[in-house]
Amino acid sequence: MSKRFFDPLVEKDAEILRELAENDSNVLSDAEDSSEGEEDAVENQLESSDTEQEISSEDDEEVEEPVVNTILGKDKITRWKLQMPVQNVRTRSHNIVSHSPGVKGAARNARSVLACWSAFFDDDMLNLIISNSNKYISSKKDSYSRERDCKITNLSEIKAFIGLLYMAGFHRNSRLNTADLWAIDNSGIELFRIIMSRNRFHFIMQNVRLDDKETRNERKICGKLAPIRDLFKIFVEKCQQNYSVGEYVKVDEMLPPFRGKSLFRQYIPSKPSKYGIKILALIDSKMFYTANLEIYVGCNLKDLTNLTIVLYLW
Repeated sequence: MSKRFFDPLVEKDAEILRELAENDSNVLSDAEDSSEGEEDAVENQLESSDTEQEISSEDDEEVEEPVVNTILGKDKITRWKLQMPVQNVRTRSHNIVSHSPGVKGAARNARSVLACWSAFFDDDMLNLIISNSNKYISSKKDSYSRERDCKITNLSEIKAFIGLLYMAGFHRNSRLNTADLWAIDNSGIELFRIIMSRNRFHFIMQNVRLDDKETRNERKICGKLAPIRDLFKIFVEKCQQNYSVGEYVKVDEMLPPFRGKSLFRQYIPSKPSKYGIKILALIDSKMFYTANLEIYVGCNLKDLTNLTIVLYLW
């Protein structure tokens, strides 16, 4: 009896188990189908992304990105970097600054205006002017009736003469008539009358010479600066002896105004003073000190020899 009572229950439980097994198999098959579909979708997405990357890479090749930290040159092709590239090399020995910039030599002891001026125009330079001037004055003695009218000069008188020239420039009277400077009606400058007479000033102005006139023609073969070459060379040497430039130097040009007679006078309309003597100079960019200079006398290779040496050495 008990066996008959439990048989239907066992059969019903078996049917329920079979139905559950069938449902689980259906769910697994659906999950497998969905996973296969997702894998196909992922593969399609990857393929599409690869093609998009290829297209984007092609677009990037066609469109050039702007270069950072550069500027375009005037030719619209060359690009200049705003910063110096890093160089993993040792600094060359000739580019190493082993000295400190500043005043050096005897100029370090200069404490007055006259001492500073004498560091560039010492007595040796002035004696060179005196000897050449006296030699020229002696050759003209026969044209004067009185000996006192052609008296030779000396060191103190040359210094006084140069001082009067500085004084005329200081008062902005360089273009004023000397009769007005030596006027005795209180309209002139008393210092001029005290130092020397107006006639003596004119005599020195007419007869001062910076070189030996007898050998000038021989020296003119080497260049047009023969009348001042010796004195100019000494002055440049003084500029180099009294100051040591730093690591920042440049070659620049200047045009001191000059409207006198000269074969190498230049006309540059863009300059404040359109007429003058063109000078190429090596200048300290920080202290604005002129360490070397050369006067431009035209396209003559003999006259530009010293300038070429300057540019090569510096």
